[in-house]
Amino acid sequence: MRARPGIRRDEPPETEIPTGADAETRTKRSSPDIIGAARRSFRCIRWSDRNALSGKRIRRKGNGAIAGNDRANTPPMQAGQPAAAGRSGRSAQREALQSRSTIATFVQTILSMAKSGKKTFRESTADYAALAARIAERRFEPLYLLMGDEPYFIDSLTARLADTILPPDERAFNQTVVYGKDTDAGAVINLCRQMPMTGTRQVVIVREAQSLRRLEQLSLYTASPCATTILVLCHKERNMDKRSQLYKQIAGRGVVFESVRPRDYEIAGWLAEYIRSRNCTIDAKSVSMLVDHLGADIAKIANEIDKLMTFLPEGTSRITAEHIEQNIGISKDFNNFELTRALSEKDMARALRIADHFARNPKENPLLVTLGTLFTHFQRIFIVNYQRWLCRRKGTPMPPDAELARMLKLSSAFFLKEYQQAASLYPNSRVFAIMGLIREYDLKSKGIDSGQATDGELLKELRSAMTFILIFLTAVVSVVCFGNRRWFDSLAMIPYRVAHDRQWYRAVTYGFVHADYMHLIVNMFVLLSFGQYLERLFRAYEHAGTIASGYLAYGLLYFGGLIASVASDMARHRNDPRYVSIGASGAVSAVVFASIFFNPWSKIYFFGILPIPGILFGALYVGYEQYLSRRGGDNVNHNAHLWCVLYGFVFPLLLEPSLWHAFIRNLTQF
Repeated sequence: MRARPGIRRDEPPETEIPTGADAETRTKRSSPDIIGAARRSFRCIRWSDRNALSGKRIRRKGNGAIAGNDRANTPPMQAGQPAAAGRSGRSAQREALQSRSTIATFVQTILSMAKSGKKTFRESTADYAALAARIAERRFEPLYLLMGDEPYFIDSLTARLADTILPPDERAFNQTVVYGKDTDAGAVINLCRQMPMTGTRQVVIVREAQSLRRLEQLSLYTASPCATTILVLCHKERNMDKRSQLYKQIAGRGVVFESVRPRDYEIAGWLAEYIRSRNCTIDAKSVSMLVDHLGADIAKIANEIDKLMTFLPEGTSRITAEHIEQNIGISKDFNNFELTRALSEKDMARALRIADHFARNPKENPLLVTLGTLFTHFQRIFIVNYQRWLCRRKGTPMPPDAELARMLKLSSAFFLKEYQQAASLYPNSRVFAIMGLIREYDLKSKGIDSGQATDGELLKELRSAMTFILIFLTAVVSVVCFGNRRWFDSLAMIPYRVAHDRQWYRAVTYGFVHADYMHLIVNMFVLLSFGQYLERLFRAYEHAGTIASGYLAYGLLYFGGLIASVASDMARHRNDPRYVSIGASGAVSAVVFASIFFNPWSKIYFFGILPIPGILFGALYVGYEQYLSRRGGDNVNHNAHLWCVLYGFVFPLLLEPSLWHAFIRNLTQF
């Protein structure tokens, strides 16, 4: 017996899929997969066909096959010789054409199988809208199979069917809801074959149908459903086997809906469309706030939107960030959208404020969600930079905005400008470094090399070592000098000694000496309050590539403040051997006003009790120091404080002049 080409002798014959009670005892076939189908289809291609695809001619002599291009070796065909014994060049060409046709058919089969696989989220939403419209028109089918991994659409369609098919007065008698875990297929069939108690229809809803015992036995009913019964199967978590008899019968006599879970970048578009279906609109910032805060759970998003619509004033046609903040509780100023926006603009002061807010409210702002948002943000910046490099290399223009937005998987081209601006500020070398930091802290957030740090501490990146070192050294030196006059005289700022003995070190060491414990405690408390924030801020600018070293910038600010504090004294008292200046007040003032520059509206607690905006505190402080400087007589160098105020405010501009725009923006955002 000779097998046909493409059929293996050792392959078992194709059998019918067992259904019903037989499915309990017989082996079930696995779900279809494209790779397996490809392998089986490829067996149907003869070896001669594969060679023909590579341009080789096939000649057969007797029972053997010889591949080659030399026709001189081909014996002439004799009369009565079978055609398989030799093939002419024309027949070989015909065979090659047939082979190509076989391959084309094979490829088309695979592509069609891939296309006929699981639906996309967009297709699922379109099917949902169409089915919801049919339900609203009261065009019902006897069988409904609602399946898939997104429960929102399944629950919504089930609720629509339950509320539409029967009037309220009939639902108590003719509507039955059962759960798959609590029943079996036989009981469901009995319910479906019952006659309605009143009216002309009854509804049987099977929730969690994926857990129904002997589910395949429902095919005994779906083969011939009752005209007076509407059966709704809610098959969640996964799809029903599309090769099963039950699925084929429902698809032929009823409606099958496949619910697909959306990808992260698809949620924003769905949300905007959902709000439009409620005869309302929403701005892009509000969409981003909701998506970042509520995540990928569209059921939760829809629930929050429904509650929001009930609280909106009558006649409201557009949802804004203020509406969301007032009714849902999502801050319009402290969210992942504002965080990424601040990073795109290199406004590290605002980014650090948002990070501090997240650290104080870890439940409302999970670290893992924030890290994922940051990674996606800088990944998109990398794509924009790569496209610019690629276009410059090829000498072609940048892709259109719509195409670039599609590449970045943006729901709207509204956000594209932000990424284009950010790409000009972040070269890919810096982007790689930032993504490495995100990866590092993602591992730490999961307990790897994090020690005892909390999510808030990891988010803020509490690296304030330099501030604590300065406080420690100042406290030790000051306490030692309290009881040692020799050390006090050798470290204090004496302009006469600097000018005549060239003791320039005194311009720095005097900041580590204080008059008494109260003087020391006040200065160190203020330094602790503002220094940690400023050190973290400089570290953030270092990671962003704005400055070379955060620690170096912080050191230049502090020690530069010490020098600026006594610069005027050097000129005025260089010949006065009795003039002595001590204390870190100048450097501390520089730190305070640098903090005000970056965060002008932050609250400063006056005398530890009264909260005052930083910019207002700065104005009152300058006026108060000028008044005391003119009055005099209090043994305090007020002019030194004023010079340090000016130095602390100007120092950020010396680092990066573009920070002036960040200051103006933060100042106007009252």
